[in-house]
Amino acid sequence: MIALLDLRSSFTLASLVVTWLAIVGLTLIVINLHVRMRRLERQAPHADGVEAYGRLVGRSLRELLGGEAPRLLLVLSRACPSCERLLDELRTRADAVTAAVAWTDGPPEGVELPSSVVRRADGDRVAAALGVRVTPFAVVTDADGRIVRAAPVNQLPAIR
Repeated sequence: MIALLDLRSSFTLASLVVTWLAIVGLTLIVINLHVRMRRLERQAPHADGVEAYGRLVGRSLRELLGGEAPRLLLVLSRACPSCERLLDELRTRADAVTAAVAWTDGPPEGVELPSSVVRRADGDRVAAALGVRVTPFAVVTDADGRIVRAAPVNQLPAIR
């Protein structure tokens, strides 16, 4: 009888240790992914001035999409938690930068945007014209409507 109780307690202890090792392993994986994403956001241009989406840099957003070129264009999708976080940041920004938001899969219902933000109805066409395959994606233009930065983002301060 005593040997049976020892067997149960050692099995319980082993299960607990394996569970905690799995939790630690998963935590390390998530931290690694977060650090890699932050590193990509801060990635400086290469020596020749070309970023990951360098083919867009220097091109006119007006020519690519037609119409007015906002200073900031965000390409988002509905089922994206990072996109929701960017929208929350955009709503609370103190500066009223002219911005446009385009959803690749159509805008979600009941989304309130500041008056300085334009909602584009052709998000799927915008994503195709820019070659966007990941959301959230930001395009920053200069005063002439030329693209100065185009990259995936995780938060608005990374755009600056």
